[in-house]
Amino acid sequence: MAIGSLSLILIVASHGAAHATFVSSLTFAGAAWSNGSGMSGSITYEYDASNSLTQIDSLDISITPGTGIPAFNLIYDVPGQSNTASPPGWDYNHPSNENYEFEISDSATGNIAVYLDMSGIGPTAMLAIAVSGGNYSSLADTNVSGSLYRLSNAGTSKDQQVLEPSSIGILLAALLGIHLVRGARPTSPKPRVPIKFSA
Repeated sequence: MAIGSLSLILIVASHGAAHATFVSSLTFAGAAWSNGSGMSGSITYEYDASNSLTQIDSLDISITPGTGIPAFNLIYDVPGQSNTASPPGWDYNHPSNENYEFEISDSATGNIAVYLDMSGIGPTAMLAIAVSGGNYSSLADTNVSGSLYRLSNAGTSKDQQVLEPSSIGILLAALLGIHLVRGARPTSPKPRVPIKFSA
């Protein structure tokens, strides 16, 4: 294989690595709100190599009853289950000590809203309890004036991540190309030994 082909393979490989997307799932349990409601669940999302959030894949969040808030379950794009949450969004405009805030509301009435601040992305992802600057995880019934509750305990959280299959494919293709290049290197011919005939 020519040098030009090798260069092309390396360019494709580096391009794929630079645009790799990671899928991460933040699972939390034992979280609690200032009104006494409890919370557990998980959010699966995607982010790129620069730690920029690119997509929310699914979420399943359970809230137990507390002052001013009934029990409810927010589900979005979970296989085998019906959605009870509107397509979630996220907000980037936060102080430097938090990364993103997920914005989730129930799809039936839109009255229940959950805003979950995260203090990191991927391996460093955790729910943020309180953030200076006025932004914090909050729970609200938007139909009731003054019904806004702060996250008082983030509970335990664990983030698990995997490389997106498309990125793995790009990496494997690049490695295969390099292997083929190595296997196609020309070898020097062995010197011929003259055959001597006896008289």
